[in-house]
Formats: sequence, structure tokens, C-alpha cells
Amino acid sequence: IFWEPNDNAEDNLYNANNGKETSDKQPLHIEFGVKLYATQLMHEEDSFGKDYDSLAGAWDGIVDEDVPAADENGVITLTTGAELAAFAISVNEGTSYADKTVKLGADINLGNKAFTPIGACDSKTYFQGTFDGAGYTIDGLYYNGPKSKVGLFCYAKNATVKNCVVSADVTSQAGNVTDEEGNIVGTPATGVLAGRVNENAVISGIVTTGNVTVSAGVAGGVIGSAHQAAISEVLSTANVGEGNT
Repeated sequence: IFWEPNDNAEDNLYNANNGKETSDKQPLHIEFGVKLYATQLMHEEDSFGKDYDSLAGAWDGIVDEDVPAADENGVITLTTGAELAAFAISVNEGTSYADKTVKLGADINLGNKAFTPIGACDSKTYFQGTFDGAGYTIDGLYYNGPKSKVGLFCYAKNATVKNCVVSADVTSQAGNVTDEEGNIVGTPATGVLAGRVNENAVISGIVTTGNVTVSAGVAGGVIGSAHQAAISEVLSTANVGEGNT
């Protein structure tokens, strides 16, 4: 756009105020400032799918100091990655949550930050309560390390885990455990939901996606290894493979 002086006083005044006193046949330069705001929530979907703002509200890797207090019904509700990470640490430090219910109150995006699985197999600290996903999604779960039991849960023992969607990229670098004669006496177990579940564990209403990679042992899209567990209504589209990482 360029201008020529004309008989319209308003046009001439406008252009003069924008730095052009005479016509130079050059475009009239006007700057505009535009701010864009992403408003889509994690659980909303549009024509781009639910990943349009995939990192909206994602966990920044910081862990809350304490697990949220239980409500009047004794239920602990988790709504952020920081709370979920604090819960994992509390289990790993020895709180089993036996006879207690922990539930999700919102979708949680872990932002592909390194997450320590719930339960520490080496110290035999297991989750033994009820974990109710309440239909919410845990997205962006990431682990790549030496643990021998890997998933959202390292090990769920005599526990109930239900009603949850989990999307993860998990890798166990652990190898088989052998005795002095070279016989395999222990194998790693890796899954999106849990590395291992046993002793009357109940798993139901679970959907998983993502990638599971192992160097050795057993692996599954939902659970790596299960023993004396009741498993129903589970679905996985996760890719499961072996590789050295």
C-alpha cells in the first residue's frame, strides 16, 4: 500500500502522522502486535486430535513434598504430575497404602520427564492398596534405566489397579540375574502399567499405548509378568520390542 497526496484531508493527515510527508511510491509501513493464546485443555479434542496442545499443563519434573491428604472418606486424590511423583516416592520409601484408595481426579501429563516407577523392587516396597484411575489418562510417562521391574508401577502386590488409560515410553536396561553356575535365577519384567503384579492383584479397565523396550526378560503392553492375579477388560496398542539401549 502506498499513497499519493489527494484532496482528502483525512487521508493526508493520516499518512503524514505515519511518517510520510510526500509520496515516495513506497509501501506505507504499519506494525501490528498480535498475541496468541492456546486454550485447549488436555482432555479436549478438536480436528487436530487431543495432542494439539499435548504439553499443556505438563509436569515440569518437580515433586511435591507431600502426598495430598485423604478426604472424609479416606480417599487420596491426585490431580498433578507433582502429586503422582510424590505418591511414587512415598511407596518407594515404605508406605504400602494397604486398605487405602488412591484415585485420579484429572488427566495427568508427565511431559516425558524421567519418572520413577511406583514401588521399589530392590527394597521390597510394594503398592498394596487400590489405585482408581476414574477414567482419566496418564500421558507422557517416561523411564529409561536399570530397574528390573518397570512400568507406572514397578510392582503391585495384593493390589487393585483399575479404570485408567496410560501412555508411556519405558525402557529397562536390566539383564537376567544368574547364579554362580550361569543359570538364570531372575528375569526383568517391563510393561506400560506394571512390571509385575501378583498375590491376588486385580487389574481391570486398563488401556495402554506407547513403547516398551527391554534388553532381557519379559515384557508386555500392559504388564510384564503376572502371577496369581485377576486381569480383565484390558487393551493395549503399545509397541513391545527388544533392544540394547
